[in-house]
Amino acid sequence: GTLTSRTTTVAAAGALAAADLQTVVGVSVTYQGANPAVDGGSIVSGTEAKLTLKTQLRPTLRSDSTVAVAPFTVENYAFAQGYDPVLYPAGTPGDTPFDSDNKAITLIQGSLDVTAAKAFDPDVLLEKDRGALVTATLRATQGSSTVPTNQVTISDTDAEFFNQYRLDGLTAADVTLPTGADRVRVDVQLDGSTDWIAGTAAATASLPALPNGKSAADVTGIRFVFDRADGGLFSNTAIPANYTATALLKVRLLEVARNGDPIVFPSSLENTVQTNSHRTDDPAVYPDANAEATDGIALEAGTFALDVS
Repeated sequence: GTLTSRTTTVAAAGALAAADLQTVVGVSVTYQGANPAVDGGSIVSGTEAKLTLKTQLRPTLRSDSTVAVAPFTVENYAFAQGYDPVLYPAGTPGDTPFDSDNKAITLIQGSLDVTAAKAFDPDVLLEKDRGALVTATLRATQGSSTVPTNQVTISDTDAEFFNQYRLDGLTAADVTLPTGADRVRVDVQLDGSTDWIAGTAAATASLPALPNGKSAADVTGIRFVFDRADGGLFSNTAIPANYTATALLKVRLLEVARNGDPIVFPSSLENTVQTNSHRTDDPAVYPDANAEATDGIALEAGTFALDVS
């Protein structure tokens, strides 16, 4: 576009909103003494003239809004010039002291990250206790993210695991929202299907409405989607705040596997959880981050003993 200029006062400039400054590409400030009519406007020697500009990185180039700002080093120059219209009204180069300075800022590529963790408690189940409750803890954190996220998902769709175990239920206390999120949606798969039954995002977790005749015991896949009702980021700090999302799956061993096979003691079974961190920028800037973690649970026959007295 064509460059134009505008003269205003410090007070008026300070009252401008961020939206009023979207097209500003340069700033010049003129300083003078408080009483130019009395003393010629002289500035006391040694006085510091300071200008502070608060800026924000653009997501796309000003010259082409379809091109995202890429990592590079930005050079920025500042210029200062003095002028005395009383003693040196001609303003010749020798009478107008001049200086400049340059500082650079390096833009590095921001990135999403996510971690996954899975742990069983207990991780050994004796045959005599085969009906005992087992808690599987699923967890996601921000990992080494350098940008905040809009959405975090924890999923457990391990067919082999749900073939032998049933979900005992889900309460609000079983799910801890990550810092920055204000709601969670719980989706489930039933009877080995890969189709999702979507829940409703809310401040506390609950299973979605299930078809007639179905219950938590029929769940064979589950995911927890954490986000914000306003669609915002989990954090608005330059280094994003840490978060931890946690879901507790309380499960019990089935008498017979869903596919009809017997459940053998001793044996062992591993279960994998997947996590995802996602940004909703349009156009997309940061690719999704994904992680997974695996833990195992052992089925033991135990030791038989007989006391004789």
